[in-house]
Amino acid sequence: MINEYYHRKQIIVVEGSGKGKTTFAMGIAARNSFIGGHSVIVQFMKGYPYSETGSLERIPNLEIKQTGTPYFVKKGSPSAIDLEEAEKGLQIASEYCKRPEFNLLVLDEINVAVTYELLREEQVKGILSCPYGPDKIVLTGRYPSAGIVEMADVHIIMKEVSHPFHSGVMARKGIDY
Repeated sequence: MINEYYHRKQIIVVEGSGKGKTTFAMGIAARNSFIGGHSVIVQFMKGYPYSETGSLERIPNLEIKQTGTPYFVKKGSPSAIDLEEAEKGLQIASEYCKRPEFNLLVLDEINVAVTYELLREEQVKGILSCPYGPDKIVLTGRYPSAGIVEMADVHIIMKEVSHPFHSGVMARKGIDY
């Protein structure tokens, strides 16, 4: 019984108002790759480089694919390019679901992409239900849909208790970006 659990697909949803959702998922991807697994991180709504992506690109067996633009998406009225970029990310994720050598798929900010109407919940559920490829899928971002949470084996909520930003301290390199 226990062995069966470890060999089936595991879905992890990481949400909340606190920081650390993406960092948490990237840590899992790095660990998976360091122990010989193959990880891919598909970032939605993040079409520009981050310091964390540059660091992770140095890790063998870990790929990062970014989609989106450098601009914020307006909730409720996404632009045509925002919709195209989200669809591009979904297509990339679908392709990795067909590659059995990858055992971890991170869908970074996909929860927000659904909430902002760039993608539909049914499309994401299709990725989560793919019969091949990664046996671990991590979804990050605020506001996951009820249907996605229902599919999760692990549901983590990051909660901000305090943050230096509220005292006027700007983002710090190496900590916040």
